[in-house]
Amino acid sequence: MKRLAIPIFQNRVSPVLDSCRHMLLVGIDKNTEMDRENIYLGTMSLTERCAIFTKLEVAVVICGGVSEVFANMVVGSNIILINGIVGEIDDVIKAYLEERLDRPQFYMPGFSPNNS
Repeated sequence: MKRLAIPIFQNRVSPVLDSCRHMLLVGIDKNTEMDRENIYLGTMSLTERCAIFTKLEVAVVICGGVSEVFANMVVGSNIILINGIVGEIDDVIKAYLEERLDRPQFYMPGFSPNNS
């Protein structure tokens, strides 16, 4: 089973991964959502956040904005990072499972995949 992590704020993708307080962990098997778990990150440091991703065996992080430092840490931990994404959590998960996150309605304002 693959694990997907998405920072959440009010049932939407949180605007900034570095400082989000809540993370949704989604278990995926054969492109089907199996389970969900909410993780409280509070004020954890970037290093602690990366350690949590590794401990929970996160394979993919989908997020809005992320600092270059944290993006490098996540990618350096062999985690796929998909940034610049906005939207309702259920819509984003469905689009990910259907390989449709490359649609403009999921891009943050001013974002294009060529800028990432």
